[in-house]
Formats: sequence, structure tokens, C-alpha cells
Amino acid sequence: ARSMKLKQLESLLQDVEPFREPNQMLEQYPTGAHLASRVVAAAHEHGDIEDRAVVDLGVGGGVLTIASMLMGAKKVTGLDLDPNALSLTRENCAAFDPPLEPDLFEARIPRDILKARRGVTREEIRSVDERDASLVGERDEDLPRRSDAETTIEAETSKEKRDDDDDDD
Repeated sequence: ARSMKLKQLESLLQDVEPFREPNQMLEQYPTGAHLASRVVAAAHEHGDIEDRAVVDLGVGGGVLTIASMLMGAKKVTGLDLDPNALSLTRENCAAFDPPLEPDLFEARIPRDILKARRGVTREEIRSVDERDASLVGERDEDLPRRSDAETTIEAETSKEKRDDDDDDD
């Protein structure tokens, strides 16, 4: 078990660099070491961290990702709309010895989830894409057409549907 005392976790998280230039339009704000250590410790006490897969939506500087890894998460996946946040998370993870290696993906979370769901119209997806593009100052043609997160969600959804169909037989 890789659990550690709360004060030790908080101390390690003190060195995690927060956003350099938070984008207010994306509602970016740093999660401090004090709060992050307590949130992850509470999740750990409930059995939701150690040897579990953890997803950090809106990873920012990675403090919750890092805390989850330090508390023994089996796998941590971080998603963020902002490529600068992902770069910062990579830098923060690399500062540990040994370096921490979460899976990090750029993803427009509402769009990627909408696309993976059945019955969502192209107009609804386009609306989400346009809103997200305006928040980060991108034009629609600059947006990636298919993200790794979308591909993963679609594959998992297809597998679940096949498994459900097999159960019906």
C-alpha cells in the first residue's frame, strides 16, 4: 500500500506549480496543496484511490492527478481543454523522483462525451465546439476533428453495447 500521512502528502504537493497564467474564460483556478491533499485523502479513506483508475477532468497543473498517484492509484488519466495546462502537468510530474507518468489527453470534455453518446445531433456538437473554441480563441477549423478521448469513449461504448447484446442471447 502506497498510502501516506496527510501532512506528508500536503508537503509533497506544496512544490506542484499552479497555473502560470490562468484563463478566466476557462474558469481556471489553482487547487492548493491543502485542499488537494484533503480531497484525495478522503477519497482514499473511502477506497476510491488505491489500486483504482482515477480520471482528473480539467487537470490544470495536475495537483489532484499527482496526489492520486502518490496515494497509490493504479492508473490516472488527466484531461484538459488547455494544452498549456497539460504541459504544466507533465512538468510537475517530471519533477518527482521517480517521475510520475499519468496518461494525459487534450479533450473538450462535453464535446467528446456528447459525440460518444447515441442520438446527439451534429448541430448540438457544433454548438459545443463553437463555444469551446471561443473560450480558447481557436477557430473551428483549428479544432482537432477526433480526439484520443473521443476514440476511447466510442470504443468503450461499443464494447459495452456488444457485451449487453451478448447478455441478451
